[in-house]
Amino acid sequence: MMSNSQVEALVRDAAAALQRGEAAAARTGLETVTATGRANAQVWMILAAALRQLGDRKAEEAALDEVLKLEPRAVRAGWPPTPRATTANT
Repeated sequence: MMSNSQVEALVRDAAAALQRGEAAAARTGLETVTATGRANAQVWMILAAALRQLGDRKAEEAALDEVLKLEPRAVRAGWPPTPRATTANT
């Protein structure tokens, strides 16, 4: 059984991998967490983002369904997430 700190480390590592554009690595880590049954809505949302980057729409939809099970009031408005705008320092 994984400790809370191990689960948290996997989520942090997966989120960092996703930010680096390593969606497959993020998916692997997050699916490890979801398999423990200890994933919260945020974990499922990050997984959905990774799945979107990988083009796995069916799995993305399933992850979003899990978000709604955990957070019934969650609204899919605003999905998919849009890249953050960046500004250059001038």
